[in-house]
Amino acid sequence: MATAISSYPSLETVPQTLIVPWNSGNEVLNLDDIKTKLKSLTHGASVQTTEHRTDGSHDVVYQPLLTRSPDGFTLTYKDKGSWLNEQEELEEADGLTGNAQYCERVVKGEAKWSCIWFSDERSDEPIPFDCTLSKTTRENTSVKRAVRDAKFRKLIFGPKPKCLITGETVESVLEAAHIHEVKHEGTDTIDNGFVMRSDIHKLFDSHVLTVSSEGKFSMNPVPKSYEYLLKNGQWIEEPKILNLRRYVKNIDLRNEQLLNSTS
Repeated sequence: MATAISSYPSLETVPQTLIVPWNSGNEVLNLDDIKTKLKSLTHGASVQTTEHRTDGSHDVVYQPLLTRSPDGFTLTYKDKGSWLNEQEELEEADGLTGNAQYCERVVKGEAKWSCIWFSDERSDEPIPFDCTLSKTTRENTSVKRAVRDAKFRKLIFGPKPKCLITGETVESVLEAAHIHEVKHEGTDTIDNGFVMRSDIHKLFDSHVLTVSSEGKFSMNPVPKSYEYLLKNGQWIEEPKILNLRRYVKNIDLRNEQLLNSTS
């Protein structure tokens, strides 16, 4: 991120977005998402934004920290952003760190947004510019989700990933599974993810497979082709090495949510 430019390309329709024209590309903020988070904001929250690079090479996803300000909000960028290369591998972008202070003004009944950018490198040289409130911006959910999934996978896998249930170590068939589900406000943190073989992950997501905070797993119903997993007991792989205590809170949240949904 750096100085602003005045033009941006036309994009597909998505309501309530804010286009921020940096010299490297056009960052798109989901205002609906931001306003929803601001309503219940206490100690800050992170949001995802997408920058469409003007050179067309790739889209960069940022995850700045959101805080409330008197006339709007502030986004604080602590990393340089991430993008996926052609091999779907996570790459670090070259964005700047700092904070962008957004202010909303109503002029003749119309909302106008402006921003002041404070770069960590040149905090004494703030850059003011106008933003564009638009309903003509490209849908970027798939881009944000792909980068988010790649970052979560990298975090959960570590140097030697191993399936929680089967002990599988072939990385191409392993996935990172959220314990407390994202749709129920689960986070992308190291205490909220298990490594699972792809088919086991599907059973987990469909709630056929459940895991207890004591270190046991169960299946209901038990698919015939998975009966072999139950022959040697139902303890997860190496619970002492896994240090299950780290995951207990999110396991309990998941199982409580499941119990409430079926009661």
